[in-house]
Order: sequence, then structure tokens, then C-alpha cells
Amino acid sequence: MHAQLGKSNFGQQDLLKNLKALMEAVSEKKPEKLKGKYILAAYLSSTMGPSFRVDAESLDPKAKTYCLGNI
Repeated sequence: MHAQLGKSNFGQQDLLKNLKALMEAVSEKKPEKLKGKYILAAYLSSTMGPSFRVDAESLDPKAKTYCLGNI
């Protein structure tokens, strides 16, 4: 899945707010019968910039570490 989180003039808090909204929407769509991890890997990048890996566990709204680290 590819999704735009914001624009270059967005602040860190605005981007984090958008990321949380996206991840909560994705989490709600997880089928109840599906077992195991739903998000296996996640990367962030600018439109033309290099990507960097984000800890997928920190993006799960049900995890204790949800959006606590540096994103």
C-alpha cells in the first residue's frame, strides 16, 4: 500500500497525526480471522528521496509501543 501522509510544509506533529489516522484505519480493516502480524514492513520517504525502514510493531495501534519511537 502506498499513501501520502502530508506535504513538505507539514510539521512533525501534523505528519504524526496523519500517520496515526492511517494506521488506525488500516488496523480496523484487518479481518478478524486473520492471525499473526498484519503489517510486516513499513518504509517512509519523500516523493523522490530515499526510503527508510520504520519498525512495523510501532505502527500497530494495539501494540504498547504504538508511535512512541522516532518516526
